[in-house]
Amino acid sequence: MRAINRQIDVYLKNPDRITFKTKELINTITNKVKSDTSGECLDIGCGIGGLIRNLSHKLKKYNYTGFDISEDLIKAANKLNKNEKINFFVGDVNSIDFDKKFNIICASGVLSIFQEFEVPLEKWLSWLSDDGLLFIAGRFNSKNVDTKILFRNNSKKKADWEGGLTSYSINTVSTFIRKLGFNCNFKKFIPPIRIKEDMNNPIRTFTRDLKNGEKIVLDGGNIVAEHFLVTIGKNIET
Repeated sequence: MRAINRQIDVYLKNPDRITFKTKELINTITNKVKSDTSGECLDIGCGIGGLIRNLSHKLKKYNYTGFDISEDLIKAANKLNKNEKINFFVGDVNSIDFDKKFNIICASGVLSIFQEFEVPLEKWLSWLSDDGLLFIAGRFNSKNVDTKILFRNNSKKKADWEGGLTSYSINTVSTFIRKLGFNCNFKKFIPPIRIKEDMNNPIRTFTRDLKNGEKIVLDGGNIVAEHFLVTIGKNIET
C-alpha cells in the first residue's frame, strides 16, 4: 500500500497562513545560512509555497524551487507567487530527480507520510551540494521505538487510507544518516500557543495543557506526537 496524504483543504482555505512550525523552521535555516550568500533552495512537498515565499524575503540572493504532488496546491502557489526567482511545479517525490545540486533543502511534514523512510531520505541527501543542508520538520520519537501509522479520515466523503502520522525514532533515523556520511541535530518543537481542536477536520493537530504547565501535541487519531526540527549536513556540529 502506498502511503499518501490528502489533507490539503486547510492550506487552500487559508493561503496566507504561516504556522509557528514554519516560522521556527525559517528561523532555523536563517541561523545556519548567512543572508548575503547565494545558492539554490528546494522545498519538497511545498504545498502553497508559504515556506519559500517567506524565506525568500530573508535569503534574497537564492533561487527557489518547490514541488508538490497536488495540482490544486501548486495552482494556488503559482497564483500567490510574485517572485521571478521562485519556481513551483507539480511533481511526485517518488519519481522526480534533478540534474543540479541544492545548498538548502526543506521537507516539512513529508517524511512521516512514508512507510519506509530510508529511500526518500537518501534521495533527498543525494540532491545536496557538498556543503548543503537538509532541514526536516516532522514527527520523530525520542524513545527508541519506530511506528508505522495509516489513518482513515471518516469525516470526508471519500475516506481512503492515508499516511502522515508515522513516527520513526531519533535513534533509527540518526543512525541511518550517519551511515551515509552526514551529521544531524534534532531540536524539539512545541507550539508556543494552544492549538484548538478542529471539529471540521478531526485529523488536524491540536494541543492539550498538562497540569505541570507543559503541552502535548495530538490529533484526531488520539496519537500523541513529538515534533522536531532536524538539521542534516556533512559539516555541522553534533
